[in-house]
Amino acid sequence: MWFSGQNRKYMVGSGVYKNDHTEHFWQLPKDFFPLEEGDRIVDVTAGKHFTAVTTEQGKVYATGYIFYRHFSTECRYNRQNDEDYPYQLRLPETGGPWKAQQVFGSEKYNNLWVTAINSDG
Repeated sequence: MWFSGQNRKYMVGSGVYKNDHTEHFWQLPKDFFPLEEGDRIVDVTAGKHFTAVTTEQGKVYATGYIFYRHFSTECRYNRQNDEDYPYQLRLPETGGPWKAQQVFGSEKYNNLWVTAINSDG
């Protein structure tokens, strides 16, 4: 995945300064999102303060400390337990298990929408 523009509120991690990549594209490291072995990104949404992706295995990962603070600890997870790192957003178990297909986001009110499918289709 390639990125160009300002990194606001850790949109692509805390190790990238706000204006580092405003004039060129920069490739995110392959291990930026904590994907499981063999999984890969199939959809991405991003905005001024966040990045969110869905994977082939149906998981959702995000970055940005505003979303990190918005989602409860039951929903978001990273092994560092720290907003400076990408984190998984777990879908509800009710009616599932769910497999995410696409993700859409908006900074206004910190909204993420995920289309997902369960075993019933």
